[in-house]
Amino acid sequence: MVRVLGIEGHLPNAEVLHHITLTRARHVREDAASTTDRPRPSNHVSSLEKHSRHLSSAHYPYTANPSSYATPAVQNTSFKRFAELHMQRIQLPLCEKYVGMVERREMEAKKAKRELEREQSKKELSEPEWLMLVNHAPKMLELMQPMIEEVEERFTDEEQAVLVQCIREALRADETGAVGNGPDQEDEEDVAMDVDGRAEVAKVEV
Repeated sequence: MVRVLGIEGHLPNAEVLHHITLTRARHVREDAASTTDRPRPSNHVSSLEKHSRHLSSAHYPYTANPSSYATPAVQNTSFKRFAELHMQRIQLPLCEKYVGMVERREMEAKKAKRELEREQSKKELSEPEWLMLVNHAPKMLELMQPMIEEVEERFTDEEQAVLVQCIREALRADETGAVGNGPDQEDEEDVAMDVDGRAEVAKVEV
């Protein structure tokens, strides 16, 4: 993970690339206007060029998917979309699973609640895992698996495939043709409210 001096914490690589792009553009303006007091250290300039070239390469999804990574604001929307898809397709089915078991009297409510919380916790992505996924947006199962600790113990084969699909929809929208196919802002708010509501109801019922 690249660290940008003067900014606390670690940033997603796409935000680092955006920061570098703005910095280099400012340097160009300053040089053209002769507003710099002294030459910039050559190692600083070469480092910016190196990281810009590296992060702009096809190895990363940023340049090919501007609808997901163009600016920090766009990234925030894409990352939020990925989180919503993870909730809808991984976590909510667990709620429905245990609510159904209680309704069919296959498990006592207290035990179902404990099992639900345990399983949901297991399937939450840690911050390092989250950063790896949004940095690389793996589009194949084999590429995603090394980025998630104990992935085979935490996620079923079907859930792993679902995660890859969530990544493709949220973070590789331009490549997959998902641009403009998602819900509009009003629909997204309804989806988020529905997700939160169903999750809360499931927890209460269990």
